[in-house]
Amino acid sequence: MKFLLVPGYMNCIPGHWSRWLSETYQDFITVEQDDWAHPIREQWLQRLHHTITHIAEPLFLVGHSCGGALIAQWAEEYGQETHSAPVLGGILVAPADVESATLYPDIKAQSPLPSGKLPLPLHIIASTNDPNTTIERSKEFAQRWGTTLEFVKDGGHLDTPDGFGQWPYLAHLIEERSGQKLRPHN
Repeated sequence: MKFLLVPGYMNCIPGHWSRWLSETYQDFITVEQDDWAHPIREQWLQRLHHTITHIAEPLFLVGHSCGGALIAQWAEEYGQETHSAPVLGGILVAPADVESATLYPDIKAQSPLPSGKLPLPLHIIASTNDPNTTIERSKEFAQRWGTTLEFVKDGGHLDTPDGFGQWPYLAHLIEERSGQKLRPHN
């Protein structure tokens, strides 16, 4: 099994939990976008789809912020298709509300978000004080998309500045949700 990391707007800075995962454990691959500063929905969606269709092993997706929103968009668009290997599910960490009027204009180019139930088992980890997604919107996403949801109290945007670099709980959750034990690098 491979674990596909889907970063968000501006990629991820050094010390970010997604870098920690790929540096600590085997079998993590990161989607690479051409332009991290402009999450244009169709371009990012096509790059994610291209990456997924070129991996010949079962996949589990893990996305942050705009990357979490992108996984939901991919699931809506392509989640019912047959792929070279199955996509078993994913975790959306602090999925950005790209439809919010208060976000950066560049991020709004990624809208719209899915409007119905998604065909993959997904889990949302949201924060009670995320500046990019309200508690109410996180609950709405979970209800609308048919995902499970948990909140981290006062976790901000669940990224490096908020203290989420090394994040053993997320590694545990990936193991639990994927049914696969993570293998450390030797």
